[in-house]
Amino acid sequence: MDHTGDNKLPIYSKTDKKTMKTKKIILTRTYVSPCGRLRLGALDGRLCLCDWEAGRHSDRVDNRLRRLLCAEFREGNAPVLEEAAGWLDGYFGGKRTEAPAVPLLPAGTEFQKTVWNALRVIPWGQVTTYGDLARRIGMPSAVRAVANACGANGLSIFIPCHRVIGRDRSLTGYAGGLPAKKYLLRLEKADSDAGTTLETGRLLLRHWYPEDAEALYRYASDSRVSELALWPCHTSPEMSRRVIEEFFMPNPFTFAVTLKETGEPVGCIGLVPQGEEHYTLLSGEREVGYWIGRPFWGKGLIPEALEALGVFCRDRLGLTSLLITADARNRASIRVAEKCGFLFLEEYLFDGIPSRAYRKTLS
Repeated sequence: MDHTGDNKLPIYSKTDKKTMKTKKIILTRTYVSPCGRLRLGALDGRLCLCDWEAGRHSDRVDNRLRRLLCAEFREGNAPVLEEAAGWLDGYFGGKRTEAPAVPLLPAGTEFQKTVWNALRVIPWGQVTTYGDLARRIGMPSAVRAVANACGANGLSIFIPCHRVIGRDRSLTGYAGGLPAKKYLLRLEKADSDAGTTLETGRLLLRHWYPEDAEALYRYASDSRVSELALWPCHTSPEMSRRVIEEFFMPNPFTFAVTLKETGEPVGCIGLVPQGEEHYTLLSGEREVGYWIGRPFWGKGLIPEALEALGVFCRDRLGLTSLLITADARNRASIRVAEKCGFLFLEEYLFDGIPSRAYRKTLS
């Protein structure tokens, strides 16, 4: 990548004659990316600016930084700008980095910072919606305000607001322009269907996030659930957080089964990662896995979620069939499969455990 603005200037302050306040200096340089020019800015050893040079957005961000940081801009260089440029080189070279190590100095209101913090945990290669983001920060009715906060982000890419799309899966706006947003999502191989929220009468099926750890632990620490689901019983919220971060979040088609009424995740449903299936698949087929907390057994929530997932897999992913496997002793899981129209294939042994396989054609 081309780095300009490499001339080194000393950092110094000046006094604003109107306010008699000493103003700091934000040192800036230009970074030329494959999809547009970015302006990088540093103050006090932290990156406070990574914004697209084109458009009115840049002027609004500059004015906010001047006001909140009591600073002016000067072209120059600083170690953190070198570090940021190096990280961007790796990013545009396709190096997957979940969270940049570059120290950041976001300048905004407390609400904007809350939204920006939520943006920072959206994984590489995945997208979410403004509505989902609003629910994640506990303000489900503040969708418009959340969208405005995303639009005010002055640290593009480092705070990945490009990973937020509209409820209808449209790209919506972006400070760098829609071609740049499309380029970034393609670079990350983000699927605009991945990470989306599915909705039923009582449920939202959304992506998992680290802050769901307490809710996950509440239900996954029940040995009666883990025994039937064939995974280790959770022993602490920290274990639940690791499961979310290491297993749920990397899989774009693992959904938290969330109650609309309370916003609480009470179970999980999704597609088993490719290569980890428990039975031989047909072409155009994926295996489904699911579980739900014991207080919600027998309420029809998993069949409701499974129907929505089936429609998504058919209409958005182009799958032609789904597979379910279950411990032969797990009558509840088997009843779900049969209730949703899955046909019994055979009983077999999986790791020495008697299991049953079911298949449903998506028509």
